[in-house]
Amino acid sequence: MRQKRQEALATLPGYDQFPARATTWRDYAQRTVDNLLTYDDCWFREPSTGIQGFRPYVKGTDGWGGPTRTRRIIELMAAIDVLWPMYRYLQLHPDVDKQALLDQFIEELPKYYNASVQQSTNRPGGTRHDSWYFMENSVLKYGHLYLISGNPVLREPFFGSLGSAIEMAHNFDYLFPQFVNLEKQRADGYNTNNYSTAGLLAYSLAHAYQLTGDIQYLREAEQALLGMREGAEPIDIIYEPQELAAAAAAAAHLTQYNAELGSTTDFPALAQYFFYTQAWMIYYDGGQIDLPGFTPQPSDWLPETWRDGLHSPYYNPAEARGINAPAFKENLEATLFWIDYLRYLYGTPGFDPVEPLKVLNLNRIKNFHFFSPNIPDEWERDFGPTSLQYIPYEDIDYYAVREYEDDSVREKAGYNGKEIYGAGEVLWAYLAFEALGQTADPNALILNLNLFDEHYPPAPGDRAYLVFNPYPEARVMGFTLLQLDTAYTLYADGQELGSFDPGDPFEIALPALGSALVTLEAHP
Repeated sequence: MRQKRQEALATLPGYDQFPARATTWRDYAQRTVDNLLTYDDCWFREPSTGIQGFRPYVKGTDGWGGPTRTRRIIELMAAIDVLWPMYRYLQLHPDVDKQALLDQFIEELPKYYNASVQQSTNRPGGTRHDSWYFMENSVLKYGHLYLISGNPVLREPFFGSLGSAIEMAHNFDYLFPQFVNLEKQRADGYNTNNYSTAGLLAYSLAHAYQLTGDIQYLREAEQALLGMREGAEPIDIIYEPQELAAAAAAAAHLTQYNAELGSTTDFPALAQYFFYTQAWMIYYDGGQIDLPGFTPQPSDWLPETWRDGLHSPYYNPAEARGINAPAFKENLEATLFWIDYLRYLYGTPGFDPVEPLKVLNLNRIKNFHFFSPNIPDEWERDFGPTSLQYIPYEDIDYYAVREYEDDSVREKAGYNGKEIYGAGEVLWAYLAFEALGQTADPNALILNLNLFDEHYPPAPGDRAYLVFNPYPEARVMGFTLLQLDTAYTLYADGQELGSFDPGDPFEIALPALGSALVTLEAHP
């Protein structure tokens, strides 16, 4: 498995051409925040529940909303996806009015929680979960928002949902079904499997340890990962790619706690196992993908190789079907969860950083395609040019029509609509790729390894970056670190580069497809 995936990843270039109207993720993030806070288009107070929350799709673009493309519903998935990175964004760019509105939304989150079964549901009063919805939104994202915000209203819903998640995991021997009943003891309704849900749980448990210091959470994370690894073949744990990314990140994170755990598990090998399993879902070499039953369809308006380095957002071997077209949310979550994978494994024996760094860089560039400014009007459905421009489409080359659509729009972007529940990834892209550092060459990558730290912005001495030369030849690459207010000494792979003042650029000689770990030491 590993060799075949390495061969596929080796065909990927280190960078690609930006869409003509792409600017920066900083620019897009600013505009996305303003779009997201647009009343009624994105959020409203739902009459049936009284909860102030976010729609799943922008009003008038919702492919599931019939001819009006509108549903008057809110979802936890949308709210937590947006509020989680927006909290971090406002830590860097304080705004009193936006913060006040953000705090209001956070205060609403406990209303999705059912104390009798100790679970938050995607829709208030829900009776079953898609298992990954629950684990990603009610547990992982909810818990990390609690970790970084410290807001006490989130404590009971997070630890309640986490306790239920652990109970579910034990009931299913860590191999989750596709849907679960709120009673936790049984699968519910249409059911195949979603074994990689345990990867989301494991990553959540690492956050729980940070909150509590309770080593039992790390032991449970280890068991969840081993349950996935030992309980199923690699192809059988493929479902949504970010689940496997979370598993790789969790395993890498656990390398820091070998002494406390007293474990014999080879966590670096385990992390790489999940990484290469996830790589089955990555397109390569002109849009090829090795998932059974998938035949790529070229798009008339997108570059021929545009899919390369992006992910199929969904595949379930148990039901022999999936979605053969990249999706914005999954593209970014499936790569940004690798931050810990890179942070804790970089420089360890047998670890190749080129593979994840190439995919990250391609995602940094290619995901601009999902926004209206980068889509020719003739390839958008009629709502595209007139609706919010900086909320990304969920999909742009998924060829299908609704029962109320004319067949002439089959090849146009926006079958599902402009997704609010994936718009938070715009902010994460800015925070990962641009917020704390910038490149002189737009094709080069500087990656913020502190993205998910508890305290933010990180102190200079705590900062770590990976810089990457995407070219097939050696280059001297220029970078500038941001959000610093003190002089510092800079190191690349432990070698001193010199002393710098805030805003000073620096250069590093990097080999072809080479990278370096950049750290700082603040001056007194």
